[in-house]
Amino acid sequence: MSSTRDAAVTLTKADLGHGTRRVLQGVDLSVARGERILLLGPNGSGKSTLLQTLAGLLPVHGGTVRVLGFDPLRDRLRLHERVGHLGHQDPLYPELTGRENLTLHARLRGIGPDAVERLLGEVGLSADADRRTAQWSRGMKRRLGLAKALLGTPELLLLDEPESGLDSDGQAWLAEMLSRPGRTAVVASHRPEAFAGRFDRVLRLDPATRRPVEVATSTHAEVSP
Repeated sequence: MSSTRDAAVTLTKADLGHGTRRVLQGVDLSVARGERILLLGPNGSGKSTLLQTLAGLLPVHGGTVRVLGFDPLRDRLRLHERVGHLGHQDPLYPELTGRENLTLHARLRGIGPDAVERLLGEVGLSADADRRTAQWSRGMKRRLGLAKALLGTPELLLLDEPESGLDSDGQAWLAEMLSRPGRTAVVASHRPEAFAGRFDRVLRLDPATRRPVEVATSTHAEVSP
């Protein structure tokens, strides 16, 4: 457990959910800056709920949650430029090209075209950047979603099944990106084998207790979803 001062994420007796339904209850969790956490658990166990709460998309129903020292819902605009979030879906404008989609999000954050071109190259989309995303495969859309999450060099990444739809080259790039020095990330996945050795801790969300349980201190350890 990291101290509150050094933590990127802190939850104290936090109750999380949608509407009146509590998915997670009494959660105590701290993620240090520079630490990578892998979240496992069956469908409905609260992985997406946790990430959406940290991204400021859902309210906290009890306890406290802090992200980079801020209340994620109240201070969502202040965190927008410091947190990269990739949800389960890839919200793109299908009538726009990949470059236009990424440029639009970059402009909203005051980020210039050089960063857009760099990220398109990094995620392997430069050759297809001028095609409308309606014509793209699921994997290509996922790569663009990851590029959006990386805009502005965020201090914290919150990624929901980022490997979904990616081919072997895309998964290899994703694993390498997550393991870069200083990277802080909370990642939900059903495929821990895709990230062997890339995470500092592995947590499984237990539907019975509605809390995360640490199952490994590194993904060098053998874990199952």
